Amino acid sequence: MLMLVACSDGAYEAPDGMPDEDEMVDILYKIHLSDAIADNSRNSMRGRSVSVSGKAVQKSRAISDSLYAGVLEEHNISDSILSLSIMHYSSHPEEYEKIYEEVVEKLSASLSVEMAQDSIVESIKNVDLEFNNNRQKQIEVFIKTKD
Repeated sequence: MLMLVACSDGAYEAPDGMPDEDEMVDILYKIHLSDAIADNSRNSMRGRSVSVSGKAVQKSRAISDSLYAGVLEEHNISDSILSLSIMHYSSHPEEYEKIYEEVVEKLSASLSVEMAQDSIVESIKNVDLEFNNNRQKQIEVFIKTKD
């Protein structure tokens, strides 16, 4: 049985094993990143067909659940302790806001890195395509001059 204990000021007590603010930032960052990965997986499945089958949705949920469990295991924390920790921090709005500002900052930085990587990959593809086009033109010119 899960029992919640609230202080007289409406704040929830910190549970035993509650992560400190820095670890909470890391946990929430990884959970949100995991959700994004699962959402991306679900969206890519939608892109391949008109409708998403029940199996595709189940696969996406399995990915999400697996990633979530991995985050909890990495931080050696149970789902119930995480939930109680979130309740504790959310009952202290200034602390919780600070945590989420850092989470958003880390997610934004990750997105910026991903966008930069995508841009570099796209540039490499364009250079490779341009090189291949130029090479093809050289071959065509060579063949024409040979005739």
